[in-house]
Amino acid sequence: MKETKRICVVGAGKWGENHVSTLRELGCLGAIVDSDADRLSNLQEKYGAKGYLHMEDALRDGYEGYTVATPAATHAAIGGSLLKRGSNVLIEKPLAMSSRQAQELLDLSSRYGGKLMVGHLMLFHPAILKIKELIESGRLGRIYYLSLSRLNFGTVRNYEDVLWSFAPHDISILNDLMHESPSAVTANAACCIQDELADVVSARLDYPGGAKGYLTVSWLFPFKERRIVAVGSRAMLSFDDASPNRKIYVHQKTARLQDGIPLLEDGGTEAIDFENTSPLKSELEYFVDHLESGPSIADGKSGYEVVRVLERISDQMKRGQNTSYE
Repeated sequence: MKETKRICVVGAGKWGENHVSTLRELGCLGAIVDSDADRLSNLQEKYGAKGYLHMEDALRDGYEGYTVATPAATHAAIGGSLLKRGSNVLIEKPLAMSSRQAQELLDLSSRYGGKLMVGHLMLFHPAILKIKELIESGRLGRIYYLSLSRLNFGTVRNYEDVLWSFAPHDISILNDLMHESPSAVTANAACCIQDELADVVSARLDYPGGAKGYLTVSWLFPFKERRIVAVGSRAMLSFDDASPNRKIYVHQKTARLQDGIPLLEDGGTEAIDFENTSPLKSELEYFVDHLESGPSIADGKSGYEVVRVLERISDQMKRGQNTSYE
């Protein structure tokens, strides 16, 4: 970062406090907004920051940027209030709870000049950046499909299902690696412990270039798994962020037809290291560095596209039919 900016964190719950801590580390923490007076007081003492119980007071004082780490259902209203003031805003994922709300936030950003970024944290994960580099270098050849799983035991919520809680990460990764949004989706889900709130969701995303994306999310799973697998014409790749060794593996495995007969080849596996950096630190540093120019990574448009896919998957879960869209 070239110049110190003052960033105000709106919503200082568990994840919001991570924003507070990281921004203080970067020397950019300006203030904290939280409606819980006791929690706000404790955080002010802990981090030595100015605090507000009401966002309107923080707006009057004015900060170079704001991060919104409040519950997803409040993103549209809080983000809209900030953007109407021309403020630069990073809104945690998902950007909003509908594509209509997300589009309204995009329109407000364009109308009033405030820059809009979305907390698609995984786009700043060093392993995902390395995987993107390997794919774009042609190391894997033509990509046939990507498979992502985000599974865990716990974090069960009663105000949103596992799709809206977990899947924004994986959809943002798929769209970024594919360099486009899917043209169709197919999905199914199971509601195990709460009616009308899915605990496990599986979806297939069909991309215009021909590659497929498969994702599975669940918070009712016996162990933690955050795996990505890429299968290409020249090689395959795997990475599990929940694995103790946290290495990317390139598998020299290919399949081809010879005279109508499938031939499988296995040339071994190579472990690839990557730089161990904090995704949140990289994300917030990027936000601060692009307050004037605006982000090109995890920008408002990409946030809108992720919400749009979430809507289509939700629709599939209800109707059980394939939905195509432009």
